[in-house]
Amino acid sequence: MSANKTVAAACLLGAALGLGVVTPASAAQDAVTVKITNQAGYEATFCAADVLEGRCLDGARKGESRTFTVKPGNGPIEVRVVVKNGGSVFQNFTADGPALNIDAGGSADKPTATKAGGGHGGHDPAPTQPAPDQAKPSPVKGKPFFFSADLDGKQEVPTPGGPAVGDADGSARALVEVRGDRVTYAIEWKKTAQLTLGHLHQGVAGQNGPVKVNLFTTPMPETLSAAAGQTVVDPKLADEIRRNPAGFYVNLHSTDRPGGAVRAQLKPLGKQVNPLDIIKGGKLRAFSNGRNEVPVQGGPKVGDPDGQAITFVQPSGTGVDFSLAWVNIDAPTLGHVHQGAKGVNGPVKITFFGTAVPNGVFAVSGTVAGLDKAALDALKKSPKDFYSNIHTGQFPGGAVRGQFTTH
Repeated sequence: MSANKTVAAACLLGAALGLGVVTPASAAQDAVTVKITNQAGYEATFCAADVLEGRCLDGARKGESRTFTVKPGNGPIEVRVVVKNGGSVFQNFTADGPALNIDAGGSADKPTATKAGGGHGGHDPAPTQPAPDQAKPSPVKGKPFFFSADLDGKQEVPTPGGPAVGDADGSARALVEVRGDRVTYAIEWKKTAQLTLGHLHQGVAGQNGPVKVNLFTTPMPETLSAAAGQTVVDPKLADEIRRNPAGFYVNLHSTDRPGGAVRAQLKPLGKQVNPLDIIKGGKLRAFSNGRNEVPVQGGPKVGDPDGQAITFVQPSGTGVDFSLAWVNIDAPTLGHVHQGAKGVNGPVKITFFGTAVPNGVFAVSGTVAGLDKAALDALKKSPKDFYSNIHTGQFPGGAVRGQFTTH
């Protein structure tokens, strides 16, 4: 996907997921004009977002500025600088008035974002909500460590008389960040049966070992091919992973390989990664929140007051590629595209997933095939007449909703 779409998702959701930073404003704010000026020699995409929506603009060269209008309320103003063929930085700022001027500087590999005249954004990520069986996380502190794992079936180790292991065709790529007591992961997989479990085991290559970290403990919906999530672990275990990543391996289990479909040891990555990079994007996107939901008298509960999400859709033929990311809602139970204008409920036209997403997951990508081409043509022609709707157990009628747009 293009950099601006990746960043739109990061700006919208990163802070609350602990991927960005939060510096709450001291009082409610009206609209703020954010001006980001390129003071460096690179070309970059600039983005600014409030708690409900964000926008990105490409192609800013040295001396050029991009201007945005945001309404942060009591929240931060989220700014991101993504250098073309380079690095990126994500910072949160609090405006002191109706204008916020940001200078983009640093190098192409390590860009910076500072208030004009000096002043960085905050740096301490806020925690995501833990799974029900986890302890409440403390604020994240310390240096992040990044690891990768290239999984395949050949690395699985069978146990005599044990469950089937080793998918001959399957493969996966896992990116793992360990910071403080937090383990954040992003996994992309292909040619496996439906994934049922994801673990981090302690054990060297060629040997099986005990589960140490539950990445996900319920099946992934069958339409998915990528997911990102976060879990909380004992700080001593986090230290062990940082000190000896080769002594741990990622193991993905599936319906036809319950002992493990694909596996690989962790290895140091040597660079920073963003789990939201699994978001593939598309020409159509929808920013969603609970206020957009339309209640039906006597119908199921709708409208999570704190929830936010972003949806990307790329139609092709009779199918769609999709990506969703969310924050401050329970694990989604259903994800749909409905046909209906703003303020009006309408029928489901696309089901992204019809079973629940595992707890702790905050972003997914996948593909749905065999759809009605007429409906897809209508979506492409008039996206504003369609909306994304994410359902949860707490809000079965819809937790967050947003109309599609191409902007």
